[in-house]
This record gives sequence, structure tokens and C-alpha cells, in this order.
Amino acid sequence: MRGPQHGGTSGPYGGKPEARSTGSVLGSGGKLDARFVQDVTIFDGTELAPGTQFTKIWRLRNSGSIAWPPQTQLVHVGGDELGSVYAVTLEVICLKSS
Repeated sequence: MRGPQHGGTSGPYGGKPEARSTGSVLGSGGKLDARFVQDVTIFDGTELAPGTQFTKIWRLRNSGSIAWPPQTQLVHVGGDELGSVYAVTLEVICLKSS
């Protein structure tokens, strides 16, 4: 997977994200970037019975120079095709440091 990316389409996805920037946001001069932090669900090595429906969640960190804009998506670029979604809109949670 590649992320974050602004915009996207639909199709299959799967695998642990290889979070890499797709470049700058038009007109902002800033860079979108992300880094994998941890698996939240379905950890590496977890075995599921064939046909089992599941939701895979990763925790990512914004390592870019700008905030991820609304509708930023994580996009499949390689690996196992596990479902029918090619891109997913990120649920962005802003954490304030003290």
C-alpha cells in the first residue's frame, strides 16, 4: 500500500502498508508522507479460515511536513489482493502533544 494520497479509486487491497509519499499537495509546497507504527487488528502470522470476513487496521504516523487533507487515502500498490477495495479514506485522528 502507498499512503497517504489525496484522491483515489476502488479495487482490491491487502498486505502491510508500505507508507510512502506520493509527493506534494498542489499549491501547498508541503509533502504528504506516512510511516507504519503498528498493527491494530490482525497481527502478522494470524491465521483465518478461508472466507472469514475481517477488518484490517494499521496505525500510521504522519511523517510529512503538512497535515493530511480531508479525503486522504491509503492506496494498494502491491501484495496480496484480499478484498474488493483498492483505496481507503484515512480516518485522521489529531493527537495533541503536551
